[in-house]
Amino acid sequence: MNRLKTYIDLVKRGLPNIDKIMEGWVNDIKLDNNLLSQDEVDEILRRRLICHSCPLFSLNSKNDDTEYKKLFKEAFEFDELRGEYCGSCGCPSSKRTSSLSSECGLSYYNENHPDNKQPLKWEKFK
Repeated sequence: MNRLKTYIDLVKRGLPNIDKIMEGWVNDIKLDNNLLSQDEVDEILRRRLICHSCPLFSLNSKNDDTEYKKLFKEAFEFDELRGEYCGSCGCPSSKRTSSLSSECGLSYYNENHPDNKQPLKWEKFK
């Protein structure tokens, strides 16, 4: 039941951002087919490097959830089905980083914790 609740929450959070979600999917396809400009490719790859080194990245939090616990006051629960995703916003990392109009997933945390805002690791492109 907890997993179902998690997925329902992700859908609720995602619906208002459907344009950014679609942008991420489209740009991911464009990336795979060499249809993006070099500066867009560079930005996506830069973001992915940042995400994959972030302590809130799912695979990192799975091994050491110290930073996750500091922010969310609970242990990180890795979701094997989702794999590589942002521990803050829940987005698949490949899609979030490909959405060039999106900010780092910590923006979701900051919206919900205005008294403890965290610096974003990357911002909207252009």
